[in-house]
Amino acid sequence: MVVENKSGAGGNIAADANALVVQPSAPVQSLKEVLALAAKKPGEVGYFAGGSGTSQHLAGELMGSLAKVKLTHLPYKSTPESMNAVLSGQVTLSSVSVPVSACSSCSNCCTSTGLTR
Repeated sequence: MVVENKSGAGGNIAADANALVVQPSAPVQSLKEVLALAAKKPGEVGYFAGGSGTSQHLAGELMGSLAKVKLTHLPYKSTPESMNAVLSGQVTLSSVSVPVSACSSCSNCCTSTGLTR
């Protein structure tokens, strides 16, 4: 996700990459499947992110907006808590930073289905 600076000021304020991760046993294993399910069940597909207003939260909102589907944000207090919920099977989807998803994906604990820039 890239946050642009004010018009005329030039440059970016911040840039962060995030990943959407799912449990290996989840009924959806790709971004295409997540979005198809969200289109069939508007507002019923939730994603977990470490807090409201974080880059992970905004990336999920942007994804829903661009895909024209209604996703429900379910905030956790922190990214580690949301990732632990995915790894323990409490939740299906979470939006996390790329380094967090890479560690978990490499150990086959979860699957990264999509990335933001």
